[in-house]
Amino acid sequence: DSPDLFRQTYAFVIPHLKNPYMDAATPIKLFEAMASARPIISTDCCETSRIIKTEACGIVVPEDESALAEAMHNLANDRASAEKMGRKGREAIEARHSWEHRALSLLSALGGRQ
Repeated sequence: DSPDLFRQTYAFVIPHLKNPYMDAATPIKLFEAMASARPIISTDCCETSRIIKTEACGIVVPEDESALAEAMHNLANDRASAEKMGRKGREAIEARHSWEHRALSLLSALGGRQ
């Protein structure tokens, strides 16, 4: 059901609270949104922020309700930027962040063990 849900959205918001776990975690919903070519608005948790900024596929804001609301308002009123961020996310999935890419990266980190 997730692909249909993501196709029906304009953007995807990831409002996680900043903490040591979320700074290290990479939520699967980030990659689902990217694969669905949807721009992302996320609070500033290290690993998620790094990917969003590196891939230019969304907006990172402080952990603050008004910052989230402002980012949503701005993105809703800038369709061209939203579409560009969405495309960049999709391209990043195809080039670097697919399940296959992630598995190969993990195997490489483990010394090529299979």
